[in-house]
Amino acid sequence: MLDANTFLVNDLVDYGLDALMFIRQVAARDPSAAQEICRFRNQRLLYVLERLDQAALRRLLGAVGCPFGPRTTELNAALDTLEGGLRPKGLVNAPEFYSENEHFGRELERIQQQFWTLFRQEAHQNHHACATTFDIDDHQVIRRIATLKLNELRLLARFPIALRISQSSGFELALSLEGQGVTNPTRLAVAGMAAACFDEPAAEHAQGVVS
Repeated sequence: MLDANTFLVNDLVDYGLDALMFIRQVAARDPSAAQEICRFRNQRLLYVLERLDQAALRRLLGAVGCPFGPRTTELNAALDTLEGGLRPKGLVNAPEFYSENEHFGRELERIQQQFWTLFRQEAHQNHHACATTFDIDDHQVIRRIATLKLNELRLLARFPIALRISQSSGFELALSLEGQGVTNPTRLAVAGMAAACFDEPAAEHAQGVVS
């Protein structure tokens, strides 16, 4: 859930709506290309996302917060690559869909650059708020983003890692509830917090021991 004290709440909701609409457009054309970018744990929620209108998505974002949280390992790897001198001219290791459909490739870069701009703004203001808002607990990587220049943000946006659905925001559960018609913001927020507090059992325990 968004911290009411964060200075960019409205910007994040506007951004989240833009990004979710993009994911929905991609999913309508190629669900696997959308899933590769956002990585829902429950891929069927892509179809729920397609059915919700903008008002429902805005309500969802206002209740749960920013659903995106890039994986720290991917982010550090991308930053290491850039610091190593690589200057990619296009998307790096993105599904072929984005090169075959240049409009979507350009949109993916644009949306990711917007994400990193908001991330850097929050990182400049407050590392702890940034960690909470974007679901990243590595303050070193937050400091790395905070020092990037505009041209470096543009390069970072060519690594398709910014739109990962956060593993702990409860967004997927809230999206499922919204798809079932549970539109009360308080119930959505409670569902999101409950999901955030739930630790999934390890795979070996969840699947049982194979003899």
